[in-house]
Amino acid sequence: MKSNPQGRVLLSLALKTGAAVKFFKNRFLGISTLIVLFLVIFYTVIAALGQTLLFSNLLGVVATPFRYGFRALGNAFGGFSDYVTEFKSLRDENEELAARIRELEQKVAHTQVLEGENEWLRGYLGMKDELVGFEMLDAAIIGREVSSYMTLYTLNKGTLHGVEVDMTVVTEAGIVGRVESVGTTWSRVSAITENATSVGAVCARSGARGIVDGSLGLREQGKCAMNYIDEFADVAVGDVILSSGGGIYPYGFVIGTVVEIKHDETARSLSAIIEPAVDPQTTSRVMVLKKMTAPSEKDE
Repeated sequence: MKSNPQGRVLLSLALKTGAAVKFFKNRFLGISTLIVLFLVIFYTVIAALGQTLLFSNLLGVVATPFRYGFRALGNAFGGFSDYVTEFKSLRDENEELAARIRELEQKVAHTQVLEGENEWLRGYLGMKDELVGFEMLDAAIIGREVSSYMTLYTLNKGTLHGVEVDMTVVTEAGIVGRVESVGTTWSRVSAITENATSVGAVCARSGARGIVDGSLGLREQGKCAMNYIDEFADVAVGDVILSSGGGIYPYGFVIGTVVEIKHDETARSLSAIIEPAVDPQTTSRVMVLKKMTAPSEKDE
């Protein structure tokens, strides 16, 4: 039977490895035993000579650096633990403060909304008391459609709520415009500054009359013009212009304030540039004048 050289090599290595391990193991045990014996003999001799205090001092000198090291390490871990605890406490406190701030902000916003609604309702009730002949419907402007020739404002009320084309849209400050088109739950309003708009107008102070027209040029400035005013009429900058009635727009609603007077020598008339009382772009709540009821004989 042939011998396996490779197997013999492996066996030899295993035996050598085992022997080496055994050697180092025995050597470690031997060294440890010698150290222990040395310490025992050394302490016995020191004790016999009455020098145990010297041994204790020597041991204390050797151990002192380690004691300081362990104490410093313990203090470091203790400080780190305190830092982590304090950080967590501050984080929790910040989260509580942030939640409190959010709560207060919500309360402030809610209060502002209520104040705005109350102010709007006061104006609404004031108008309702003055305009006994009208049925008024409150609505909100929910959208805006802008084109090169017209801007339309979308309301959240439509035929389902009794809204019809050409109904007047107002606020407590004055006229917004008229209903241009209407759907089941929506309607679109054109402002009095739009082109082709025409409103009979009268000066609140002097009674001078004219027609308020919208135009493309003035629309870009957010203004409109009161035209066909008699050349010698008493109209001045600062005068308030009202709707004169007799058309789509009922009598007595504020259109705006005169900011400029122009004299047309050819037509021998005056023209007043008007700053509208209501800017639809900054308005959110409006009222639609649904209808005007004829006064009864008792009311007359």
